[in-house]
Amino acid sequence: MRAVSVVVCGAGVIGQAHIRLLTGLAPEQGRLAGIIDPAPQAAAQAAVLGVPYAATLEAALAGWTVDAVIIAAPNALHVPMARACIAHGKPMLVEKPLADDVGAAFALAREAEAAGVALLVGHFRRHNPVLRAAREMIAAGRLGRIVSVNADVTVCKPGAYFDVSWRTQKGGGPVLINLVHDIDALRFLCGEIESVQAFTANQARGLAVEDSAAVAVRFASGALATLTLSDATPAPWCWDQLAGENPHFPRHVGNCYRICGTEAAL
Repeated sequence: MRAVSVVVCGAGVIGQAHIRLLTGLAPEQGRLAGIIDPAPQAAAQAAVLGVPYAATLEAALAGWTVDAVIIAAPNALHVPMARACIAHGKPMLVEKPLADDVGAAFALAREAEAAGVALLVGHFRRHNPVLRAAREMIAAGRLGRIVSVNADVTVCKPGAYFDVSWRTQKGGGPVLINLVHDIDALRFLCGEIESVQAFTANQARGLAVEDSAAVAVRFASGALATLTLSDATPAPWCWDQLAGENPHFPRHVGNCYRICGTEAAL
């Protein structure tokens, strides 16, 4: 069987994770077929790895023969890049968030479906065995009826993180970069969300983008959830610091999700 050829569009922090995983695959599982990024260091990395390089996705799609695309570029580029993949009939994994707003995300999903092009969003936590076990327990009724959920997403990002200009602007903050994962995890565990109320604030750094948020959620089941978010506090209560998945974070012992049912809590 021919190995699936996958190109990575965006060679930043998340793109590097995809590049590392693709280069570590067995030949029959798949292969890295190229790197797309305008930065000079991306061209240098492609040369070291011995794979094609392009500065733009359009150039790669026009000139390369590939099976699929991973889009790990800045948030604002996700929609136009995904549309380029749809136009060329290329299945894609788009890193979260799919779009900067709900309307654009639904529109993109409809375009991909109409064109028959596979579109996957990078919500990897659903594949974690801890979340899968929790989902099975909840589905089996071991907690009884879920009544309340609490989630914490608290971490301190270093000043150098914001040297990348798009992270200081609307759409580049922790709601769409971090909290989107936790929202998806809670949907995976507790079902679809019916309504949301929220506040955001930016007084910690004074940037255009938010640094904190408080969110109240009602699930379709009637269960209620509260979520606390900040990327400006040295606190350990977040998935990345508790799950041990990300080597860039020190691992702590504790809980970031608390799910309360009528028979038990998890």
